[in-house]
Amino acid sequence: MRMPERWFGPVGAGLLACVILIIDLLIPTSGPVSILYGLVVMFAALGQERGAIKVWTGLSLGLTVIGFAAGPYDTTSIVWFVLSFITIAAIGILLVDREALRLAPVGLERRVRELRNFADSVPPLLWTTRADGYCDFLNQRFEDITGMGVTEALSDQSWTKPMHPDDVPDFLKTWEAARKRGEEYRTNFRLRHRDGSYRWMLSIGRPYRSATGEIERWYGGLSDVDAELRAQEKIKELNAALARKVEERTGELVQTQWRYRNLFDDKNIAVAECDFRGAKVLLDALKAEGVTDLRAYIAEHPAFLDACLATARTVDCNDTLLSMLGYTDRQELIAIPPADTVVDGANVIVGLFELIFYERSSASGPATLIGVGGRRVPVIFAANMSPDGRSYSTVFDITEREEAHALILAAQQELARANRVATLGALSVSIAHELNQPISSMAIDVDTCRRALELDALDRAALRRILERIERNTERLANIVERTRERISRQRRKPEPLQLLDIAEEVRVLLEHDFAARGAALRITCEPGIPPVSADKVELQQVFVNLLVNALDAMATTMEEKRSVDVWIARAETGWVQVSVGDTGPGISDENMTKLFQPFFTTKSGGIGMGLPICRATIEALGGELSARNRPEGGAVFEFALPAV
Repeated sequence: MRMPERWFGPVGAGLLACVILIIDLLIPTSGPVSILYGLVVMFAALGQERGAIKVWTGLSLGLTVIGFAAGPYDTTSIVWFVLSFITIAAIGILLVDREALRLAPVGLERRVRELRNFADSVPPLLWTTRADGYCDFLNQRFEDITGMGVTEALSDQSWTKPMHPDDVPDFLKTWEAARKRGEEYRTNFRLRHRDGSYRWMLSIGRPYRSATGEIERWYGGLSDVDAELRAQEKIKELNAALARKVEERTGELVQTQWRYRNLFDDKNIAVAECDFRGAKVLLDALKAEGVTDLRAYIAEHPAFLDACLATARTVDCNDTLLSMLGYTDRQELIAIPPADTVVDGANVIVGLFELIFYERSSASGPATLIGVGGRRVPVIFAANMSPDGRSYSTVFDITEREEAHALILAAQQELARANRVATLGALSVSIAHELNQPISSMAIDVDTCRRALELDALDRAALRRILERIERNTERLANIVERTRERISRQRRKPEPLQLLDIAEEVRVLLEHDFAARGAALRITCEPGIPPVSADKVELQQVFVNLLVNALDAMATTMEEKRSVDVWIARAETGWVQVSVGDTGPGISDENMTKLFQPFFTTKSGGIGMGLPICRATIEALGGELSARNRPEGGAVFEFALPAV
């Protein structure tokens, strides 16, 4: 079996070491022999790496020490020992360095290859130039990004070709200035990518200086910052737009504040600001529980309304409102709860609560404010509700208009009364004229019949003829009455589905002035889910008006703080809706109870006694019935029921 070539050196070195050691031990004066261990190291270095050379060098030094230890110890042996030790060590060092020099090019090539792989693998585009700006290196990312070959770009120095033409002059100017100053530079430019699109890149270059401080090279790289720069541009645009909007809104706010202040301080318009934010919290919670009908819920839970009213407060008001109500101290008026500054205040404030509950922005209508000393001021108000629960209301004094309207209503009522009297008179004359002849004829026939019956011999044929004439006249009378009824009822309009609550609320508005003038309160309560009825709107309004006006008249002798009228709308029997109107007056006497619905019966001075008969006739024509009774706690109740649609 043939020995591998790489073992020749170590084997020869081992044999030689044994021979030298034997000679050194057998011949005491053989000091110079130990220097031959240098040959052992040389043989061992043949085909071996640095580690093996170091091992044989150490082994040879050890054998030299062993030979010296065997003696004798004289000056000559010590000198040769030192010389041999130094020689062997020097040969070992030289051989190790020689191996290192032999392997140096291999390591350097590997390092260069690693650096190249690193430069081509990193995401940024890397470059290097000489001190004069000549580019001599671009990594593979240049070709990957631009599609332009690295060799081409370096050979003719066309590496600026992929840059956007508009950005090249500024870049070159920045690059030249940086080289002159010898300082790092940073700049942005657009670089054309392989797909033809341009993207913003950040270029950073930094000089490398020698030990003497002179610039030897420039190193740098490019990073994609397109998304960042575009986002910054977008942010700048948005900030600019926001600044414009803020400026516009600030101007609008200043203008709005100026308008608001001028309107608030207007000498002709009363303004009040109320805070309902506490009520809004309660109303929002109620709505979250699934309640959909606020008024119905309040009717069943009056304590909830009291809790909401307790949170309401007036925040501010202008001088016009103070003057209107007779106040001189603003704080005195603001301290009064809003519901206490208006007649039927709870109902008015509930209307404002509905704006919050149903998310509406405004409401308007008539009201009567309460001023100093109980003065009553009829007004028209318009309330605007902010999303956070603040109400801004404008109030117009309509006292003069109401007084003029009252005079017009009085004149109209008097004219209507005269027209009714004239109509009744004309109708009476017409009916009397038509009924006179058949009645007279019937009277004559009756007298003739009576005389014929007094005769001894009855003429049955004559009596039969008389009775036939009476029968014909009776039919004629019936035809006259029917024709008169048809003539009167021919003007009745076609009925339509109506909600009784809507009719009651409309009549509340119509009679608000009357109730305010009498110091009476009107409360309307309606069960939820009441179906509509089929009727003529004007006729139903007239029924409500008659019953409510009668209730007011009945309470003329009642103390003002106890005057109230209640309207209840509820389900009656299946398929029927019942309306009850109750007052707090003295009630109806037993004697008058039987005559209430008789035509021309009245307990009022100046009345004609046709209101209740007309109401009963209207209700009966709709398929219902009108009745009256006394309340156990005092007062009267008029009730009627109508079939639901």
